[in-house]
Amino acid sequence: MQTKFTPVSGQDPNNIPYNPNATLQEQVMQSFSASKKNLGTSYIDSFFLHSPLKTHKETMIVWNAMEEIYNLSGISQLGISNCYDLATMQKLYDDATVKPSVLQNRFYQETHYDVDLRQWCLDHGVVYQSFWTLTANPNLLKSTEITDIASSKNMTPAQVLFRYLTQVGVVPLTGTTSDVHMIEDLAIFNFELSDAELDKIYKILPNSGVVLQL
Repeated sequence: MQTKFTPVSGQDPNNIPYNPNATLQEQVMQSFSASKKNLGTSYIDSFFLHSPLKTHKETMIVWNAMEEIYNLSGISQLGISNCYDLATMQKLYDDATVKPSVLQNRFYQETHYDVDLRQWCLDHGVVYQSFWTLTANPNLLKSTEITDIASSKNMTPAQVLFRYLTQVGVVPLTGTTSDVHMIEDLAIFNFELSDAELDKIYKILPNSGVVLQL
């Protein structure tokens, strides 16, 4: 169960789940309470900061408020999304008392597939979650390399890409509402890609950098 605190700049001005005139700390508290009410739950597994704020000082004010909630309510982990700058992630990690356990980013060519960030996450025990994984990569899904592997395993190209990511240390997120797609997504754990197949897919990821090793 995940929810996020989104700063005012990222909110729908007609549907802000907290008082925008409150302090940042109060906004975090109000947002968290609203999330639990909207989700109909008394607990949250992962509480995310939707994105870094304009300054590191503001980011840490919000993060410290999240840490307070973590300590009081027994949240399992804190995380951040939409953080594409390694130095920003490192600074947050260094200054945080409760370290970020998860980084959740778009997985696409424009950010070189976050190779440096993903390697840093592996080195520091931070889970890297990808979103927009299929939508942003239609060319990968249509590639001969992936479609051939999919055909040989009687799987879909999406399943092959998801399986590739799980085998190189990425947790792909899916926003599907289709029961069929949900079953297909879970079925990626019923097969495994060989080293040769992993290498074929790696080579068609433009600007993806070095192969990451678990």
